[in-house]
Amino acid sequence: MGTDFKSGQKVRLHDEDNTPYSATNPVPVSVGESEFGIEVHNYDDTDVTKDTSEDHDYTVTALKTLFLNRVIFSSSARSRIDVQIETAVGSDTYNTIGTAHIKAGNNHGAVDFGNRPKRVAAGVKVRVKKYNQDNQDAAIYDTIVGLEL
Repeated sequence: MGTDFKSGQKVRLHDEDNTPYSATNPVPVSVGESEFGIEVHNYDDTDVTKDTSEDHDYTVTALKTLFLNRVIFSSSARSRIDVQIETAVGSDTYNTIGTAHIKAGNNHGAVDFGNRPKRVAAGVKVRVKKYNQDNQDAAIYDTIVGLEL
């Protein structure tokens, strides 16, 4: 049998002894490790000489899976960013899963996977390949953002 909740109807919560929560019987709250995993914010800043590239690698923790949400980046010059995932542990072969270009005057951006994060297995590397496409050296920054479970 369903309950018809009407506007203005009160809902009362009770503890395990059926005592209503109140100012003298507050709802218990505990702070501890997240049951949702460990947040990953792996940052790298690299000076990249003109017409070259540099890699920023993050290896997924043993016995964990990384849910890669996005890679955010900025650059002092015209650049390209490739987000890559290693094909297998230790293979040193990568598939590109996202690319972004940084134009002069627009020096930041993100490769964002939205509500469909990329699943990366334990021991596999996520690589951010940073290309300097300008006629001068560049400082290129990036952060790999995800959740390890």
